[in-house]
Amino acid sequence: TATLVAALNVQAGEGTWDYVPTGEAYAAMGLDGGQDVITNAIIYRPAAVAPQGGARILAGDEAFDNAREPIGQVFVPLEGSGAEQVEGEPFLFTVNHFKSKGSQDAEDADLPEDPVQGNARTSRLQQAEALQAWGEETAAELGVEDVFHGGDFNAYTQEEPLQLFYDEGFVDLGEAHDPEGWSYSYGGMVGSLDHVIAGPSAAERVTGADDWQINGAESVMVQYSRY
Repeated sequence: TATLVAALNVQAGEGTWDYVPTGEAYAAMGLDGGQDVITNAIIYRPAAVAPQGGARILAGDEAFDNAREPIGQVFVPLEGSGAEQVEGEPFLFTVNHFKSKGSQDAEDADLPEDPVQGNARTSRLQQAEALQAWGEETAAELGVEDVFHGGDFNAYTQEEPLQLFYDEGFVDLGEAHDPEGWSYSYGGMVGSLDHVIAGPSAAERVTGADDWQINGAESVMVQYSRY
């Protein structure tokens, strides 16, 4: 993460980007830095927001035995600069990576095949339930009202994990502000498995959003996983 941020700052100017040092949070919890060589991470623009307190990690929940633990951080929005700088209302942002559709899951063993939601749909629903509860509890503990959840949910907007959040009043910012946007292509079709969703009060603070197709339309011939 530090290497990525350093490279971004070479292009954008020193101090444009920074990152949340989640390794410290793992160490404080007596953990070794995650379950995998791949982990979630948060980068941000320090001119726009400032971290408040340290990172939080949803660790030890069985729902994430086959996925990467959510990482949360409270941020305070910043307006102006120098002596004129004003802090806004804090918000909690979490970054997530739910179980993929790529492999079968024992949780689905007794369920009929679902060609729409694919493999491991029960795991993703359990992960959504755990994230929703943890986000609510963490926000209440830290005295924060507004909650945003982002990342790779490995679920399209009509699937059960996202619908669980919508039933709780969450808003998909891509759907709300860029309804024709998409971030993922597969089998000649496009959609979004990656989302930023906002709680009811958090959604009211958002003035705009766009899908960022970082590599959504790349040929498999140029992907890092291919030789």
